[in-house]
Amino acid sequence: MTEFTAADDRTVKETVAGNVRAFRQLRSMDQADLARRMYSLSMSWSRVTVSEVERGERNVTVAELLKLALALGTTIEQLLDTRGPERIRGPHLALYDRSEDPTERTPFHIVLPPTAVPALVCTHPSDPYLVAEWDDHWISHLHIVDKEQH
Repeated sequence: MTEFTAADDRTVKETVAGNVRAFRQLRSMDQADLARRMYSLSMSWSRVTVSEVERGERNVTVAELLKLALALGTTIEQLLDTRGPERIRGPHLALYDRSEDPTERTPFHIVLPPTAVPALVCTHPSDPYLVAEWDDHWISHLHIVDKEQH
């Protein structure tokens, strides 16, 4: 079994970057193909834009994320899944931006296991969901609640 540490955590930007590349390659598309699909969905994307996204040099908007899911024939949930297209195992999704110092941990170092990501994207009657507990303006706990236990 693979063990993951905090150093293995992937930010949202890193996760989306890797998954856009992986799903594009799975679909046998080159960067220009994806750019054309995004253009057909009213996004002014070029091959350079795709390259910047895949290298983690550019954030994507919510609208772009929706259209990427359409263009790549996948879901937003899969684009945010740190396990990649095979969805077998992977590191936690980090809800923070990387510091220049990889050993630095802040009060904002919040991570989710890959299996918790669907609870943020969509819910179904039998799916678990996330509950955040707040202490004034600071998050104190994050719980994954199994609906069957409620």
